[in-house]
Amino acid sequence: MGDGIIALQMYAPLLLPEPAMKSTETIASLLHALLSNQTALAEAINNLADWVESTGSAEIAQSVRDRLKLLKSNEAVIGHCVKELMRE
Repeated sequence: MGDGIIALQMYAPLLLPEPAMKSTETIASLLHALLSNQTALAEAINNLADWVESTGSAEIAQSVRDRLKLLKSNEAVIGHCVKELMRE
C-alpha cells in the first residue's frame, strides 16, 4: 500500500495538470505513467515466471516469457511516441 502512495505522489504533478497545460502534454504524461506501470508489471510477472520455473514448470514459465516479449517489443514504440508528444 505504501508503494501506491509513493507512486501517486510521484505522478500527481503529471496527473493534475496546470490549466495552461496542453492536451498533448497531458496525454504524454498519462502514457508515460502507463508505460512505467507496464514495465513494472512485466518485471513482476517475469519474477513469477522465474519462480514457476524453479518449481519444475519450465513450459509454463516459457509461455509467460513468450507473452512478455510482446510487452517488451511495444515498449520502444510507446516510449518513442511519448517523446514525440512531449516535443509538441
